[in-house]
Amino acid sequence: MLHCGYPNMSLAYVRFVAVLVSELTLIQFFEFLSAAGHGNQGNDALEFHVDTVCSKKKADDSCPTAIHDFEGYQTYSENLGYDFIVNADYDGVNPSNYDALVIPG
Repeated sequence: MLHCGYPNMSLAYVRFVAVLVSELTLIQFFEFLSAAGHGNQGNDALEFHVDTVCSKKKADDSCPTAIHDFEGYQTYSENLGYDFIVNADYDGVNPSNYDALVIPG
């Protein structure tokens, strides 16, 4: 991230997810932010806020996740994961309120 190392900065992300989103891509995004120093409990930590939106969904609606279980030889099965709750209205997103757009996949 460009802002790493600068003290007391705050970043806002908007993340667009599909109606059926891979569970792994949701988890990896937050692991990336943690590894980049976002959200640590020190004076130099970067604060971050993530709004997750989905087409035709409102805040507090859910989107199912998919778990990909690799079985070997580059094959996998797709299983239903858990319901992920979006926290913002798709129609209410104002791009100027965010520092970055994230499209997992």
